[in-house]
Amino acid sequence: LSSTTSSPQEPAKKALLTPEQKQLRKSIFSNKGEYFSMSDGKVVFGSSSTMQMTFRGSTTKDVEGWLTSDKASVCKAIWDPSLMKDIGDNIYQLSLMQLQFVTIQFAPIVKIRIWTSRMKSPNGKDPYVLFQIQSIECDPNIQLLPNLKINAESLGIQVDVVGEMKAAPDGSGALVGRIGFQTSGKLTPALMLIPEPILKNTANTINKTILNFALDSFQKGAKEEYNKYYTKNS
Repeated sequence: LSSTTSSPQEPAKKALLTPEQKQLRKSIFSNKGEYFSMSDGKVVFGSSSTMQMTFRGSTTKDVEGWLTSDKASVCKAIWDPSLMKDIGDNIYQLSLMQLQFVTIQFAPIVKIRIWTSRMKSPNGKDPYVLFQIQSIECDPNIQLLPNLKINAESLGIQVDVVGEMKAAPDGSGALVGRIGFQTSGKLTPALMLIPEPILKNTANTINKTILNFALDSFQKGAKEEYNKYYTKNS
């Protein structure tokens, strides 16, 4: 008589992003610069930009070492540390500045997931490290102006953030990346009466406010945090 035993199967790894989040990420990155759309009582607007930072004396290996060794340090390179909180499991909470869309004020709090992946290069020979960011939850933190009699939750305001960074493909040792933000929500009957160009102008102001803050944080934070890593490991 013989018996066979089957080894227990390892549980499948949970996907980092849902199919919807993957599609949203692709959609935000596909828009170059600022964009705005309004349809069926819903407004969607956002902005994306590339980023680049050169480090004196660094190599691709140095940059990839930083991207993989200390995720908290890399996060500080993209957002003001005083407005960021580590809540564990590679999830961070970002506080955004107060924004205003016509009669609606909001100061969003966005939770992001961060992770690194080893990606295949276009030539299929030289894999590279990609540090990635994706928002997974948003509290719009809405503050309605006085006398505005609507339910804040009915506005459905959502702020999404995506980003990625890697060593420059040309082997120069620079850091390159891109970041994108998108805001969406439902228009109240009163807002639907406002001409679209005015709404678009307001949306563009929000886009510039968020993106400029992120890019300024990157210019300051990336250099500071990378230099700390480089000094410690050189």
